[in-house]
Amino acid sequence: MDDQLYNQILHFFISNENKYPGEIYKLPAEKRVNAKSQFRQTVKPYTLKDGVLMHAEKQVLRKSGVDAVLKMCHDNPVTGGHFGRDKTYQKIASRFYWKGMKQEIEIYCKQCIKCFEVNPKLKMDRPPLSSIRVPSQVWSLVGIDLIGPLQESTSGNKYIVAISDHFSKWSEASAIPDKTSKSVADFLYLVVCRLGCMDTLISDQGREFVNEVIDYLLDILQTEHRISSAYHPETNGQRERDNRTLKSALVKLVNERGDDWDMYIPGILFAYHTSIHASTKCTPFQAMYCRSAKLPIDLSIKPPKSIEQANPKVLQAFGMMREAINAKIDLNITNAQKHQNRNFDNRHSNSKVLSPGATVYIKNSKQIHRMGSKMEPRWIGPYKIIELLDKGRAILENINTGKKLKNIYNIANFKVYDTNNKDEDAKSMKKKTISISHSKIKKLECKDELVLIGVKQGVKQFNPNRLFSPISADSRKNVAKVLNLNICKTQYFGKPGFLSKPARIYRTKGDGNCYFRSISYILTGSEDSHIIIRNKVVHHMSGSLSETLRKYLSQTVANYVSESAIDSSGVWATEAEILATANLIQHDIVVYAKSGDSMEWLTYPASFTLTETTETALYLENLAEHFNVVINIQ
Repeated sequence: MDDQLYNQILHFFISNENKYPGEIYKLPAEKRVNAKSQFRQTVKPYTLKDGVLMHAEKQVLRKSGVDAVLKMCHDNPVTGGHFGRDKTYQKIASRFYWKGMKQEIEIYCKQCIKCFEVNPKLKMDRPPLSSIRVPSQVWSLVGIDLIGPLQESTSGNKYIVAISDHFSKWSEASAIPDKTSKSVADFLYLVVCRLGCMDTLISDQGREFVNEVIDYLLDILQTEHRISSAYHPETNGQRERDNRTLKSALVKLVNERGDDWDMYIPGILFAYHTSIHASTKCTPFQAMYCRSAKLPIDLSIKPPKSIEQANPKVLQAFGMMREAINAKIDLNITNAQKHQNRNFDNRHSNSKVLSPGATVYIKNSKQIHRMGSKMEPRWIGPYKIIELLDKGRAILENINTGKKLKNIYNIANFKVYDTNNKDEDAKSMKKKTISISHSKIKKLECKDELVLIGVKQGVKQFNPNRLFSPISADSRKNVAKVLNLNICKTQYFGKPGFLSKPARIYRTKGDGNCYFRSISYILTGSEDSHIIIRNKVVHHMSGSLSETLRKYLSQTVANYVSESAIDSSGVWATEAEILATANLIQHDIVVYAKSGDSMEWLTYPASFTLTETTETALYLENLAEHFNVVINIQ
């Protein structure tokens, strides 16, 4: 209770004269009677017992004494024990009273750091399910994962390495003795020799997948490597689901000692390949080979026909069959993903409002997976959200140290620490965030083209004698070190040769920041440093490069930065930024873009003069107002 009101009520019981608050006696006579009546109604629930103010046989607490009682009944290891809201309220309410005590106790328990770190989340707050767009062809997008460690088999194997095709649902698996990069690379090599190279490989951040050996092998295979968020296996959900199927079947077949599990893997895979998949509505075998597999039961029912030599008509029929099967599978996968999204939305809540600057704790994976002490908290932190990425991912900063976390985390692993506990503030923040983001996209999403904003002609030029010579790995590391960037993985580019049409590209996210995302991917192997690079480019333009750029712009650099909003929105990529980036990293930037009626390679020299160019460069593609990274040429 407010100290002033407490003293007024106590004075009312003790005094015989002038027992009402002094403000009432200052009122006019006609209002004084009603004021006294209202105050008596306020005093009515209270009594005085042995000089202590009571409310229904419970001691009334002053506001100044509430904090001490809360700490005693909640924080104290003997009398509180950090129990929850209800137990804390019941313990206090049986002894004390003050107005609004239930809400205040709830807020106190909710803001207790110890309770926040240990208690589980009551709701499954997750971002909306983002289904991966599956290419309409077999063996294009595949996922790889490890199962184990398992009980060592009689052959000395402890792990299973497995790979799944997201389109046909075809799986390959093999028992291996350890999870070294060599064992994984040997498995990948054997699979590729039988089924061919895949376009994209998805894996988690395990060292058995993210290392120089795997990167080198994938570069030879011309395969793009996508890495999932930390502790978020849902990114590689197809492979995770197949793992569960494989492990369940093995448990049912192994002997009592459980050491012969590696003998059953081929048979389980064949049984799986010849079973109709729920998403594709056909068997993985039929999707992969355009025919149904013959089983022993088929041979006992109907003898096989001799296979005659193929002729052009037969080959044409096979081609038509492949197209029909692909179209059918593509439609079935699309329908299955829609069904999965609806089921996911029904099972999970997406009520949390997250925005940059929010304070969160992340799930303690060591405690969850029993790699650490059982006495460790479930949630560790606090961290601040620096940037929200697509598909429910976020970049975090440690609030205590001020350092950015290397890994990218999915918001499903977050527990939001709300210091205010004000729902209205959260709602208004959500509305404001949505309004701002929509306005930016609507106005600026088409500003990625090579717009000539005051940049003089002659800086860029087609050079037919220039070789395709990408920046080396050592040079990228040096540039990243100068710009204080974290290298996620080393990206391998194609061999040098005369410039021709791009043969392989890396497609960046289409959110308007594609130019800076492309530069980030070349230097670090990830798009996540695009904001850091953008800020450094703007700083370079406004600093040491301002006088030089002034010669090419029709205005001052300060006015240009202000009008383009490059320092705040970052959704611009004109020739000014390309030239500034090249000069900042001291490497030419070469862009395959439309020049007149044809596509040409345009050079943006780091030296601002075409007579002085660097031997190696960063190669980009600009098509349909969007920048991508050129990995190799034809």
